[in-house]
Amino acid sequence: MFKFFGKRYETRFKDGKIILKDNRTRGLYMMLFFIFLIGGVIIGFAAADGTFEDVGMSIALCLTMWGIISIICVLAEISFVVTDEYIVKQTGLFRKKIWYRDIEKVCNCGKMLIILSKRKENIVNLHYLESGAEEYIKSSLRRYGFRDDERTCSLVPGVRTHGTNFLPYDNFVMAKKDRFTMYGLSLFMLVTSVFILSNCIDDIAYEKFVYQVLFWAMILLMIIISVLMIISYSTKIRVMDGRIDAVRFGMVVNSMDLSEVAEIRRKTTYVHRSRGASYYTEELSFYDRNMKEIFLKEKINYHEYKHYLKLIDYLYDKNMPIQVRKSS
Repeated sequence: MFKFFGKRYETRFKDGKIILKDNRTRGLYMMLFFIFLIGGVIIGFAAADGTFEDVGMSIALCLTMWGIISIICVLAEISFVVTDEYIVKQTGLFRKKIWYRDIEKVCNCGKMLIILSKRKENIVNLHYLESGAEEYIKSSLRRYGFRDDERTCSLVPGVRTHGTNFLPYDNFVMAKKDRFTMYGLSLFMLVTSVFILSNCIDDIAYEKFVYQVLFWAMILLMIIISVLMIISYSTKIRVMDGRIDAVRFGMVVNSMDLSEVAEIRRKTTYVHRSRGASYYTEELSFYDRNMKEIFLKEKINYHEYKHYLKLIDYLYDKNMPIQVRKSS
């Protein structure tokens, strides 16, 4: 059974193209199969025994569930098509073509390839692709003329005769990923808290003391979580004139001058989660001349911040001493 669903995510070769599929939707397709199977059994018993007054209702319910999960599968599925001139990333119904001539750098951060094209980062999550996907992509880039840069642990273009010409990075801002989604969730929690408070505040006064305590604790907890989420996701990293600042609501909350830095470590580590997907991440650590870690308040990693690769390039352009380390 599992092997049958796994075949969908095997690497395929078609007309000189390599097709790679992200396997995160495998569980959803299995769920579709079991809904179809179990739903058919339930509807069969309902029709035979007359346990439901309206068999059509049970059929409609099963079909609705099947349809919703099918739509999620279509919209969430990610695949890559690798050719000798470009890579196509397809997410659901949307396709994005990344031409090799526009790629500035391809960096391996943990189990992810970050492709920097036209100053935008495109992520290839190798953790969910079949083994060998990384080498397929890198081999295609090397055939096009890319070379391995051991200093930056990345693939960079060879001598360009056409395509985009790139300039070193100067000043830029790194905002947190998914911040607008989290802002929306925080706002929803705040509005919900106010709505509950305005509709229940009169009635709760007549309830037992323990219920009053639980009510106010719930409201207070929702408000605190909302505020903390807004504060956390409003943090930005500003890189400007040889300085790295952590900025929140326009105010600098932490600052570091690159002249104070004696060593920078790019550390790749595996984050294990007992519930939910485990993942690899890469994080930057900064140390002064006494090997004391600085800039502690804000950890900079590519899972949290946009333009992570821009910061890496910026530091290499400044000839900063960077070490690449891995941990289990």
